[in-house]
Amino acid sequence: MVNSSFGEIKVSIVVACYNQGKYLNDCLESVQNQVYPNWECIIVNDGSKDETVRIANSWVHKDSRYRFIDLEKNVGVSSARNKALKSIKGDYIQFLDADDILEKNKLSNQISFCKEDLIPVSGNRYFYDNEGVEKQRVMGKNGALPEVPITMWDQNDVISLFRIKNPFIVSAPLFPRSVLAQVGFLNENLKAFEDWEFNFRCALKGYKFHHVGYAKKAQVLVRIHSSSMTTNRSEMLSRRRKFNYTIANNEDYKNYFGNKVSLKDQPSFQTVNTVLRSLIPPIIFNLFRSFRSS
Repeated sequence: MVNSSFGEIKVSIVVACYNQGKYLNDCLESVQNQVYPNWECIIVNDGSKDETVRIANSWVHKDSRYRFIDLEKNVGVSSARNKALKSIKGDYIQFLDADDILEKNKLSNQISFCKEDLIPVSGNRYFYDNEGVEKQRVMGKNGALPEVPITMWDQNDVISLFRIKNPFIVSAPLFPRSVLAQVGFLNENLKAFEDWEFNFRCALKGYKFHHVGYAKKAQVLVRIHSSSMTTNRSEMLSRRRKFNYTIANNEDYKNYFGNKVSLKDQPSFQTVNTVLRSLIPPIIFNLFRSFRSS
């Protein structure tokens, strides 16, 4: 499995930043501290109003492996990442949130597993911003446990797993550049779960995800802070519906599962249906259901 010429493989690290300048130095320093040296890092300022531009430029001047794309207005994380993806020079792609950190062996541990149809996946740990990286935790915000250590030998139910959940965080996989030609770019219509939908499309195209284990100092460290993304239940439900509808419309998905997407599956229809049900007294709604089933 180990590629003897792995030192020649270049990794493109994509860091999209929107008003997270106060964390950006830590993020970019963790990139510079990678034991594996053959990388480029594309920083995308997604219309930030803080010190992101100044900090990004300081790293560009410090190390020629950094590049900077400055967007005038906020376009969203998928669009920002896609801007970077259209200019990458590397053989593999590493997404990295601007408030997170790569441990120093993250790339070197994964790069030895590089193979064209394989997507190596690292482990991850969480840390609270006020506690620092030394106090790492297994559970994320609200008890989140997104990681499922699937391997290349677990293909029987991997695609079915993707229907239920996203098995890992956005920064864990190392994607071969070929996914852009085979799978396409990130879906800019999704405001959430865009990494899940991208991973799902990779799996449907036959790419194998392989968890490489928990080597020393080789994880992604996910920062938990007060501005970590939170949404109310209604908004999260709406976003999940849009994700479900989007992936169900994928041709590879339909060929694999044999599903047909109907009008009632559309997010707008489901939203209206939910609102109407909330307005109709339960006793009337139940009578209507009984009448239809009789």
